[in-house]
Amino acid sequence: MNVVPFQLISQQLDPCVVVKWSLKDGEVGARYCVPGPARATVQVLGAFGVSGRVDMRGSLLTEPGEDEWFTVRTPTFMTGVSFFAPGGSAVQETVKSFSPIVAQGSGVQVDVYLLVALGKE
Repeated sequence: MNVVPFQLISQQLDPCVVVKWSLKDGEVGARYCVPGPARATVQVLGAFGVSGRVDMRGSLLTEPGEDEWFTVRTPTFMTGVSFFAPGGSAVQETVKSFSPIVAQGSGVQVDVYLLVALGKE
């Protein structure tokens, strides 16, 4: 699986950090390690192709291995933060690391944004 680096979009904005990954079929975003307790929101934009799905994963570890991730949940429905079309969602868990993954589909080409509000839980 191809690991795609993230781009730091903004830093210390109220104090928020915005991170962006540009992903295609079968790609996974490089780990973003949260610098402290934070609330997070995810937004996915772009083309989902045929049966495309993008999941936001989290880990309690600073440097998780390939099988040490879980799909983070939404606070409202307590279901996985998974996207089948462009959209956004808050994240329920406080985790140490985030990484998005194109879990399925062909013709997927998306930008995944993660807003981390530092000092919030």
